[in-house]
Amino acid sequence: MLVCECLDLEYEDIKKAINEHPDELNDVLEAVEAIKESIEAGEICGCCTEDECDKVEMLLQDAVAKALKELTI
Repeated sequence: MLVCECLDLEYEDIKKAINEHPDELNDVLEAVEAIKESIEAGEICGCCTEDECDKVEMLLQDAVAKALKELTI
């Protein structure tokens, strides 16, 4: 699933980035900021960080929340 059109980041890229930052995953907002800093998702046009974006299949915050849930199960 496409999460960031500008950088061509897929959901799997978000999961990989989350695995690389285990100390910054206490909550979704903190994790989103860590991922944005790590792989620069949302830094170009910012659409994937908004409440709605027709350029992506999944918003960054939703991708991070889903990945966190999958990795803690």
